Amino acid sequence: MAYTEDEKKEMFDKVCKEVSGGKALRTVLSREGFMNPQLFNQILSSSTEFSTQYVRACQDRADAIFEDTIKISDNRKGDTYIDNDGNEQIDHAVINRDRLRVDTRKWAAGKLRPKKYGDKLALDHTSEDGSMTPGVSLKDLSPATLLQVRKELHEAERRRKEKEDKKGSA
Repeated sequence: MAYTEDEKKEMFDKVCKEVSGGKALRTVLSREGFMNPQLFNQILSSSTEFSTQYVRACQDRADAIFEDTIKISDNRKGDTYIDNDGNEQIDHAVINRDRLRVDTRKWAAGKLRPKKYGDKLALDHTSEDGSMTPGVSLKDLSPATLLQVRKELHEAERRRKEKEDKKGSA
């Protein structure tokens, strides 16, 4: 079935709204009344406007998933029960299940939005005299840029060693 541009936009908006609320794309697209994955991908790649809208929806999804961790942690319902003797007991199974739910959501949020929810690595690149202080913060560089810098440093080191070897053999 061919859709008009307005129909595609309306369907795409509907999907992005569901994703923003914390739903997985596959779950949303598998529900009745939503478009198939091929059409979604076609629409997504058709313009930067749609791509930007979907990226924002994914960021919102990560935020929603992270907010779920707070709700789960604050919910004490089922943490205790009354045993046959009338004593209040801790239900460790419920607590462990909630811990798993929180940990899973924290992991997912970290993967979906690593700059905000990912684990942070603290690297100390300073020396006592300050000579090793970097002029650029590594956390601000993209992985591709870091890889390029690493390659350039290795190449510079290789050239330095070649130069040393030539001086030593001369």
